[in-house]
Amino acid sequence: MCCGNKRAQLGGTRPATQPAQAAPAGSARTGGFGRSMVYFRYTGRTGLLVKGGRTGKRYRFDFPGAVLAVDPGDRRSLLTVPQLTQVRSP
Repeated sequence: MCCGNKRAQLGGTRPATQPAQAAPAGSARTGGFGRSMVYFRYTGRTGLLVKGGRTGKRYRFDFPGAVLAVDPGDRRSLLTVPQLTQVRSP
């Protein structure tokens, strides 16, 4: 039985790689500040909570392979975390 495109009318669902509590404020492209976002993939075994060195934002990677949009100001500090790898896009 078809849902009658009700899912599309509701705006779809959030991708599993970007949990709602982990996304920075604003849109993924600009972060609300007119700057492009950068993306990181978590390669560890469990989950990880990391605080951005410049903005102080907290980024929660809930599971291995999770990809999050990160404020460009926090890029340098996240590059120092061995379990995080910068990627082009989610």
